[in-house]
Amino acid sequence: MPCSEAGCSLRLTRADTGDRVIAGRGTACLGRLVMTCTLHVAWDDRLAGYDFGVGHPMPPVRLELTIELARALGLFAAAGVSVERPAPATDAELGLVHSRPYIAAVRQAAGPEPSAPAREFGLGTVDNPVFAGMHDASALIVGATLAAARAVWAGTAQHGASIAGGLHHAMPASASGFCVYNDPAIAISWLLAAGAERVACTSTRRRRFPEPGCRQKRAGRGPGDLR
Repeated sequence: MPCSEAGCSLRLTRADTGDRVIAGRGTACLGRLVMTCTLHVAWDDRLAGYDFGVGHPMPPVRLELTIELARALGLFAAAGVSVERPAPATDAELGLVHSRPYIAAVRQAAGPEPSAPAREFGLGTVDNPVFAGMHDASALIVGATLAAARAVWAGTAQHGASIAGGLHHAMPASASGFCVYNDPAIAISWLLAAGAERVACTSTRRRRFPEPGCRQKRAGRGPGDLR
């Protein structure tokens, strides 16, 4: 899996011969990870607490299995890879994109029957049912994405990974499409404030509908949007 930067690569090699190996179904993995670039992974087991409940199409087990696979392949033990526990995003950081009333509504919405004001903010719907600790779990995801972005911006890592993130459907004052807080938009806003001139936000999944979160323009940013 090569990186996009020259001289930076991540590959699986056989420990005995050094030959490059692609381990498929039923193939024994006899390799080790050799990494010539640096990667900051923002991970905490508590990130799996972003859980809309049984039957929801975005279960946290997808994250747990991804981390389990990465550990089994030896990724986290590879030279140049650091795994660090992120801090939750503060209200001020969430406020880079989201309104104060919305943040307050997310914090207060914790039961199976949200209040009418919570529904006004897109909470308690089929896509975004409320759950206990929703604010804390959502803020931790934003904190992870911010940590990854800051590591790259500061130059302590060439790449950053926040596998629990990418919740780009959330709007400034409303939850949407399984997303409570828009961690990519918040990280982009932080990078712009830190001095970045342009930031690209892309989605690698096939879509059949618009991506409102990443296209949400923010006042005062001029002609550019958060894509």
